[in-house]
Amino acid sequence: MSFSSNIVTVFPLLVLVSSIAYGQASSHITLQLSSDSRLEIKGSANVTDFGCSFMSGHAHDTIRTTVNVTSDVVHLSNMAINFPINHFDCGNSVINKDFRKTLDSHNHPRITLDLTKIYFDGSGRGDNYLEAKAEIVISIAGRSNKYVVPFDEITFGEGHISFTGQQDLAFSYFDLVPPTALFGLVKVRDQLDVSFDFNLLLIKKGPSGPL
Repeated sequence: MSFSSNIVTVFPLLVLVSSIAYGQASSHITLQLSSDSRLEIKGSANVTDFGCSFMSGHAHDTIRTTVNVTSDVVHLSNMAINFPINHFDCGNSVINKDFRKTLDSHNHPRITLDLTKIYFDGSGRGDNYLEAKAEIVISIAGRSNKYVVPFDEITFGEGHISFTGQQDLAFSYFDLVPPTALFGLVKVRDQLDVSFDFNLLLIKKGPSGPL
């Protein structure tokens, strides 16, 4: 199955739809991250594991992005999702403080995930589901790294797109030093696990046209 030839049935959210199917270069859409979305960062220490979850009840900025489809690839411009570090909850105030200090939230108050491309392989379990992976730029503490992340699931509905995924990271990838506590007796390991479950709502679709 070619994604471009079935775009009307499998990608109703972007309503890229007829405009792109008939040869127009791009479409402009405005999205918002739903309050039921989740971003979690998990790590471990020599005494216990920990997890810091984004408190999704907070209001989210709208995202105005330009979408361009070529073959089975969706190209996205300005598709950056920002997560204020102070809105992460690690379970207690001490870990919250260490988390914010380690990520230098005073100078870099947000973690940013910027989706630049979505790749489809043309398979799936129905009209609203496809196998996919995404090129994502993750920015933490002023450092950015690019990853290709397989989506565990990506689904499309009327006016929304949902996707889940996971990526292994490390503090050192962003020139950060894992925190220690109790005179160095508690040591946090370098490895991190970032998992996400995003639901993006279509707020507005603008006119199509060249980039």
